[in-house]
Amino acid sequence: MHCGGSMPLRELNRWLKLSLPTDGPKTLNGLILETLEEIPDGDVSVRIAGVHFVVMRSDDQAIRTVKIFRPQGVVLRKQA
Repeated sequence: MHCGGSMPLRELNRWLKLSLPTDGPKTLNGLILETLEEIPDGDVSVRIAGVHFVVMRSDDQAIRTVKIFRPQGVVLRKQA
């Protein structure tokens, strides 16, 4: 699944039933940048709180698009 870097972590946690930390950065971009400590030049893979992320697109200022791989065992239910 692809997601924008500006996605709020609380919304991403609710949407994908994840447990990403929300006590620091508030967006996916911020969380990944905090972990990597720099904006990546190309495709970079990182695992945070058991979730695998691949940075697909970034520019000089931010991570723009991220591919997210849900951890095994996390099942999304369709809303009625």
